[in-house]
Amino acid sequence: MPSNVTDEHAFAVRLRGDSMEPKFSDGDIAVLLPGIAATNGETVVANLRDQGLLCKIMHVQLDKKLITLSSYNPAYPPTDITATTSTGSSRRHDHQAMRRK
Repeated sequence: MPSNVTDEHAFAVRLRGDSMEPKFSDGDIAVLLPGIAATNGETVVANLRDQGLLCKIMHVQLDKKLITLSSYNPAYPPTDITATTSTGSSRRHDHQAMRRK
């Protein structure tokens, strides 16, 4: 797939489901840039221990040490993440910025 992404660690995933409709659709391809830290309000792919990979909007509340992952589709409720429910990786939060091509 042609791309202008120059990050040698970038990779792509195919999105499944309708939780991010209407912005992202089932079957869309997302290019993930693991070298770029995600910021508040960005779309991320998060790897959660109990739910696997999720494509969501990340909302950070530093004062509460809480991250809320929400969907564009209102049929899907937000998911709250704390230090004890974040990821199975060694990093506290394993979020990767997503840029749609």
